[in-house]
Amino acid sequence: MEPPLGFKASYMNSGYRISYKSKGMGCMVFFVGSISLVLGIAFTHAWFFSGPKNLFGEDSSYMKSQPWFPIAAVLFYGAILLGCFITLWKLLGVTTYDLSRQNLTLKKTLLFFSRTQNIPSGDIKKVIQIKDGGTGEDSFPSWGLNLYAKRKIKLLAKEPIDKSDWLGAELAGYYDIEFEPSKDRE
Repeated sequence: MEPPLGFKASYMNSGYRISYKSKGMGCMVFFVGSISLVLGIAFTHAWFFSGPKNLFGEDSSYMKSQPWFPIAAVLFYGAILLGCFITLWKLLGVTTYDLSRQNLTLKKTLLFFSRTQNIPSGDIKKVIQIKDGGTGEDSFPSWGLNLYAKRKIKLLAKEPIDKSDWLGAELAGYYDIEFEPSKDRE
């Protein structure tokens, strides 16, 4: 079966490599990135560089003297950084799944940062597809994929169903484990 958009599969001497780079979701990436940038610039200017009245109609020095201001600034800029990280991850992040008979190695890479997890193949029990979007106010249905070994490990999140269908079937076939599709398929 041909890998879905964003996946590349190749055989190596030691096993099988699947790499994944998120494709699509361009509107979400543009929205989150734009909002983060605009809010960061607007509020920084309003809080620190405005004249006698800032964006909130208060004197800038008065706002900065409030005991809650440092907490609000840290939380606000933390949210801005999170939005920028999500945007960068969707644009530049790569997840690599190295499958071998000894273990499954997950490597998540963003620019020059990377995080690696090794899961011994004997610990891998099953792969379960979950619906992680499209309920309530979330109008975009999405699915994720969890691997169960000694603990639950999230392999995919917030992706179209074909991606978790394909990756789940590939892992289940390679490791001879159960792949449980989501009961909430639409």
